[in-house]
Amino acid sequence: MVRGTIKITLDCPVDGREACVSIHVDDVDAYYREWSSKGAVLRAPQDEEWGARTFDLLDPSGNTLFIMGPFPTEPGSDGDGAGEKPAGGVGTSLR
Repeated sequence: MVRGTIKITLDCPVDGREACVSIHVDDVDAYYREWSSKGAVLRAPQDEEWGARTFDLLDPSGNTLFIMGPFPTEPGSDGDGAGEKPAGGVGTSLR
């Protein structure tokens, strides 16, 4: 099954947690729609001032997952995301 590109980064402890896992995805909103029912959402998707769209959740084992990706672009854009308003994503499957 094709899932696109996912990059996983393990970070040093943050705020007393054992570790933080950063998962870089191509469509933050699609993964939020899929994964928010599978874990406790700590923070819904938001656009960061440093140029990414992110959300946080806890997995069933209590690990913090930090999901990040590019701003979504509107249909018909040039795809670079510069100066464009976010648009909705496409659903995906976790498997």
